[in-house]
Amino acid sequence: MTDFAANDVAIKVVGTSGVVDLSVTDTSATVATVVANDLARQLVQARQQVAGGDVPQLVESLNAQISAATQRIAELNAATGASVANVNARAAQASVLKTQHDAAVRERSDLEKQRQTVLAQLGRPQANSDVLARQAATLDSQITTVNQRIADLEAASAAVADPQSSPSDVLRLQHDEAVQERSDLQSQRQRLVESEALQPKATIIDPARRPSSPASSGLPADLVLGGLLGLALGIAAAAVLEVLRPSVVGSEALARQLNVPVLGKLSGPPTESTPVDDDRLGGYVRLAANGAGVSAIRLVGAGPAIELDRMADWLGAAAGLPRNDMALAAAQLPIDRANGSSWGMPVIASTNGAGASTGLVLVAPSMLNRSELDPIAHLVAMTHWLLLGVITYERPMRFWRRRKQPVRTTPPTVVTEVTQRAAIRTP
Repeated sequence: MTDFAANDVAIKVVGTSGVVDLSVTDTSATVATVVANDLARQLVQARQQVAGGDVPQLVESLNAQISAATQRIAELNAATGASVANVNARAAQASVLKTQHDAAVRERSDLEKQRQTVLAQLGRPQANSDVLARQAATLDSQITTVNQRIADLEAASAAVADPQSSPSDVLRLQHDEAVQERSDLQSQRQRLVESEALQPKATIIDPARRPSSPASSGLPADLVLGGLLGLALGIAAAAVLEVLRPSVVGSEALARQLNVPVLGKLSGPPTESTPVDDDRLGGYVRLAANGAGVSAIRLVGAGPAIELDRMADWLGAAAGLPRNDMALAAAQLPIDRANGSSWGMPVIASTNGAGASTGLVLVAPSMLNRSELDPIAHLVAMTHWLLLGVITYERPMRFWRRRKQPVRTTPPTVVTEVTQRAAIRTP
């Protein structure tokens, strides 16, 4: 039963109101409905008992005191009539006074107990402190009145014992006090009843009904929310990475970044075994060289390490450059990256000499970080060579995953003398 209450019964407060939502989970729809309604009924009873406190007991006690005061008034009336009608009624009066004295002592004891109960109620957190405070003050006043009546009864008893005195005046005074006491008790009872009526009554707003379908586990909604949250986090992470390491995406964007034309687009990185699949590339390179007025062309790579030897041969033949006018130079440029690893950038070129008549053709992937273009800018600034254009290729996934150790080498060697076809490489 304890496990059922802990795992299958849920109670939650709706907002800041006093409305409570109670739900019961069970494999049987009928059992869940019956248990939920029964628990709701018990919860309403518990709340009513907490809100009402000991008000019903106090009202019952006041009813008993009112009945006792009414009985005392009847006895005083009888004693007063007997004292007037019969001179020998002193003994009866003395008996009545003693009975009243004993009743007043008992009443004082009851009032003191009620006062202790009210003071205990004042210490509760949900008690109506204003009503209880007035109740305590009224009880104090009643105790004082009863003490005074006891003193009067004692004086009356002494007067009855004195044959020279007449107890009729004392009896009338006691009668008036008893009437006033009954009136006070009735007023106090009325205030308690009114305060109980003003208390909010707990009730069942919407009883549980037998559900027509099982409750959803909420997994689909959680999956959708998780997917949206993951998408938002991914977009935020991509935005942060783009701010920290901006990239250039697309051949046209790379050409605009360098302010040069796109000479060609390859389907993949140039390798020793993969032929160049752009037939117009050689013609465009020749047109760019003629337009810039350069007599030598160097290929320079950006991004991951690639092989440009075969591409240089192919471009030389496609552009119509004589084979004896071509010499190859290859080296590794140092690249410094503050936010990650370093890769050597291959520089492979064909030239018939060095100087202002040399043009550069950049071979780079269609998507790369802007920091990977910094060595190109440094090379152009150092050599004053013209950047003729850019040849792009699609970078396969293996290039993104591959990470090499930083390579620190000397700048590329510049061929200043035309010789037969040879390859010059710096360490």
